[in-house]
Amino acid sequence: TVMREPTVKSKYHLFNKLNAKVYFMDKLMTLSDMVAEFKKRGIDKIIDTLYYNWYGGDDIVYSYNERVDAGYRHGRQYRVISREELCKEKEEMERQALLAQQKEAEEAAVIKAKAEFRKK
Repeated sequence: TVMREPTVKSKYHLFNKLNAKVYFMDKLMTLSDMVAEFKKRGIDKIIDTLYYNWYGGDDIVYSYNERVDAGYRHGRQYRVISREELCKEKEEMERQALLAQQKEAEEAAVIKAKAEFRKK
């Protein structure tokens, strides 16, 4: 098994449980309660779920609330993030995936051209 660096590193604190205890405004509360307090104060924050696996493929699968079926879900963690940041992150990951596909296609074209050249 080859160990790889995660394809995406989170800049957010990751929690193992939704009922993880956190201090907010000098009060001890659960993660869910903190996000509810944010909503009461008009702050746009949600709890996003991250699924990850240890057996190849994508190292981390971000849920984006609609993409929860990818990969083997061997673990799950939570983070607090705004919807705007989540959308920006999703767009960036899609852009990176598109660039990787383009690079792969270019490499395949070069290999094909070399093979055609050797046949001549």
